[in-house]
Amino acid sequence: MLQYIVIWYLCIFFSSVLVMNIGKETKGLPIPEALKTYMTVEDREDNEIIEEIESKIAKGIPLKTSDWMDITDGTKRNQYRKIAQGPLGSGIQTTALRDQDLESAVGEKVKMLGIQGTKSSEYNIMLANAKAQYNSIYMQYADNERFENPNDLHDYVITRVEKMVDRGQISGVRSKPEDPRRFTRELTEGREWLLEGHNNGSRSEALLQSELIPGSELQYKRLEKYAKNPNNLDIPLYYKRIASGIKGVSPWEVANYQYMSQNNGKELPKPFSQQALEKSSPILRYFATHHPSYNRIERGRKIDNNHDFNSDESLIPGIK
Repeated sequence: MLQYIVIWYLCIFFSSVLVMNIGKETKGLPIPEALKTYMTVEDREDNEIIEEIESKIAKGIPLKTSDWMDITDGTKRNQYRKIAQGPLGSGIQTTALRDQDLESAVGEKVKMLGIQGTKSSEYNIMLANAKAQYNSIYMQYADNERFENPNDLHDYVITRVEKMVDRGQISGVRSKPEDPRRFTRELTEGREWLLEGHNNGSRSEALLQSELIPGSELQYKRLEKYAKNPNNLDIPLYYKRIASGIKGVSPWEVANYQYMSQNNGKELPKPFSQQALEKSSPILRYFATHHPSYNRIERGRKIDNNHDFNSDESLIPGIK
């Protein structure tokens, strides 16, 4: 969220440049190729949020307001708000029926294969794979008008998946692709480690500078790539989520502490957004590092500029 500060200043600068050059000899000049594909920090963060939403949709996890509310692009925010309020946002509504029917189908299949008991690894892996297949097909048809209610959709999906189980198309061997829940586990493990240290009297900043967060090895590799190109890449989402639970600490600072812990105290290169944050007023820094959001940072900017919140522009239309 820190990048809003930089984007705001850049918008003012470029707007003034455009105004000064209207009607001058700049007309007709070709647009640099790099600008045609330029992606702002806001765009990258929006994309990360959207990736999380799409991941939840694919898994049949219900969407909440908090999933889409921080998308800064108004068009995209409205798009995913509508999705969240529609059939896709409701997730899988027949999980009890799914589990009951799949346990029966998989149980029969493993018996045919000569495997006894539901505690075998083959049974559990096949059941997990069957559920993943069910979730995928269910969400493909969640907003299809041909299914009048969730039970109709369940009947269609479970019939397809049961046939796949019976034909041996769903195996009892663990799939090779990376577990999609890995990020959640890494994040949970990191937060629990910080909480344990805090309960033992250690400050989060000191812990982060002392060692790598347990389970974050893959995330640190991404951080190393960011360190080589901080103005064109973004801080990995993992460090932003860790920072959201630490008051007064920015995502860059969390990443910096971790980088220092592995590089003998050497600091991470500072992107423009962090430089702008450090130059901003204490009020703006507070809003940007305490539960940051677009609205909070905008409010902090207005307070910093002595904005009159009783002015007409600050009132809801029709209410005076």
